[in-house]
Amino acid sequence: MLVLTTFEPDEYVSRALRAGASVLTKLGLRDRAQVVVFAYESGLVRAAGA
Repeated sequence: MLVLTTFEPDEYVSRALRAGASVLTKLGLRDRAQVVVFAYESGLVRAAGA
């Protein structure tokens, strides 16, 4: 069974921020700068021209 729920725009933002914070916590990261370092070190992204 598929159940659809609608939210107000501010609730979408709130839920997205909580989900993002949860992912950061699970990866042991504190902020966006650490996310960038993690992405480069894990090979998720490459420097331009590399």
